[in-house]
Amino acid sequence: MTLRICITGPEATGKSSLTQALARQFNCPWVPEYARIYLKELGRPYQEEDLETILEGQIALENEAASSAGEYLFCDTGPEVVWVWSHYKYGRVSPRIDAVTRSHSYPLTLLLEIDLPWAADPLRENPSEIERKNLLQIYKMLLKQIGNEHAIISGSGKIRTSNAIRAIQHYRKGASVSEEIKKPPLML
Repeated sequence: MTLRICITGPEATGKSSLTQALARQFNCPWVPEYARIYLKELGRPYQEEDLETILEGQIALENEAASSAGEYLFCDTGPEVVWVWSHYKYGRVSPRIDAVTRSHSYPLTLLLEIDLPWAADPLRENPSEIERKNLLQIYKMLLKQIGNEHAIISGSGKIRTSNAIRAIQHYRKGASVSEEIKKPPLML
């Protein structure tokens, strides 16, 4: 059975880079963030109604990849990112987005800390430190509400990747990972 692992968090926290690094490390497939694909092709500013299309596209990509995945499938975000986006930007979440987010859980979610510097990107909207902190708190609240086992991953570059690998190893051993994984691995 494939273990689906969701990598999520506020903008500019290295989700895509970490997802791809983990897929290389474990030699398995990964699912890209559908929102980036959709918004690049949209040709107009997105609207609230687009969020449900993005949600469905993300799930479709994930299900397609899962059909041929082995031990792991790393997902560059999931329904939770659409839920947070809708809540933060529009002050509400549609019943459909809420229902899918609550029913489409992952055995393990890696929530990325906002400890990387902001990197500008045409698709990013929330550069201020206060906004990023607020978004991180919304992610934490949502993951606790829906009961997803999650680890908060910090560090940059190889340390961030090592911390994510440690969280996955803890999970595979049956240990709780709902704690911050900050310390770099011991080097012998």
